[in-house]
Amino acid sequence: NPNLDLYQKLEQMGIPVVFLHGTYAALPGAVCISDDNFHGGYLLTNYLIKKGHKKIAGIFKSDDIQGHERYNGFLTAFRDAGFPLPDSNVLWYTTEEKDRFLNHKALAKMTDFIQDIIRDCTAIVCYNDEIAFALIGLLREQNVHIPQDMAVVSFDNSSYSEFSSVRITSLAHSPQHIGKIAAETLIRMLRGEEVHSKTIPWTLMEKESS
Repeated sequence: NPNLDLYQKLEQMGIPVVFLHGTYAALPGAVCISDDNFHGGYLLTNYLIKKGHKKIAGIFKSDDIQGHERYNGFLTAFRDAGFPLPDSNVLWYTTEEKDRFLNHKALAKMTDFIQDIIRDCTAIVCYNDEIAFALIGLLREQNVHIPQDMAVVSFDNSSYSEFSSVRITSLAHSPQHIGKIAAETLIRMLRGEEVHSKTIPWTLMEKESS
């Protein structure tokens, strides 16, 4: 983390700091407000397993902690079910790659990945609805029927999940947004009150894609 010295200076100056989504091992006392991404990844994967899927692919973001936590939940659900780990059926992308990743005509990696999972998998967990939206478009171009041939699930329950050609089963955020909880936590810190990190559970919104 190139900004660690700056965070340490803020701490030394007594300036309250609240992190969103993730923090750092070098700041063990940091207060963080985040979605429960590990259990979100577990919940989506276990949901698919209970529906009878055994070969499940995944698309995750590699350069933020949410992506790794969601992936870890995904893997843990496989372990708990006694299924082999699906490393060959996982695609990673970065923030810088996202625009190219979503523009499938410019990125062969995405098309190649789809060809692989069509042959081997019956379901896929996506990092968020934006990725799931693009994936469903690509799958339908390959004459893959959703969810009969491939179930697709995702995170955020955003407008993408509603406007997709097949409405996407997705995890919804808590009604009390984590930004509001973070602001309330910071105000309590400024008042000198004791505060603690919080992880906020997701709610599964089942729709037509699964």
